[in-house]
Amino acid sequence: MQSFVTGEAVALDLRPAALPSRVVAGTLDAILQLLLLLGVGGLVEAVGADLSNAAGSALGLVVFLLVLLGYPVAFEALLRGRTPGKAALGLRVVRDDGGPIGFRHAFVRGLAGGPWVERTRDMPRLNAPPMVSAVTASPQ
Repeated sequence: MQSFVTGEAVALDLRPAALPSRVVAGTLDAILQLLLLLGVGGLVEAVGADLSNAAGSALGLVVFLLVLLGYPVAFEALLRGRTPGKAALGLRVVRDDGGPIGFRHAFVRGLAGGPWVERTRDMPRLNAPPMVSAVTASPQ
């Protein structure tokens, strides 16, 4: 457990997610993103059969970027810091104060590189969430 101190001087005990669970969650999410990309790409291919080569390539690039950025941002924003891969392994992205992230946090995290971005004490925040935490029931 690591103890984080919030702005209100409250110490929170959060357990950072272990590397193997992050890798498995990332692999599950990558598989789902690939399936989504193939499905949407096939739909775009069928609909855009009459487009020129340049327009088809541009549309393909837009779909690729939307899936690459939109998948983690949408799920983390709507599911309070979880993607399907993280949810399957009981992981969640949390803010400094231990609360769930919102759309702004998920969007900045997605733009900055998502799972490869980890905040350290020496690194500026950029309003991005600091860590992926394992979800556990608090002792009563």
